[in-house]
Amino acid sequence: MQNGHEKCGPFICVMKRMILDEAKH
Repeated sequence: MQNGHEKCGPFICVMKRMILDEAKH
């Protein structure tokens, strides 16, 4: 959680979170 906001954008972060949520499901 250090170079996350700088490396990925807001939309990319959301997409990544969605993918993680799907994997958790």
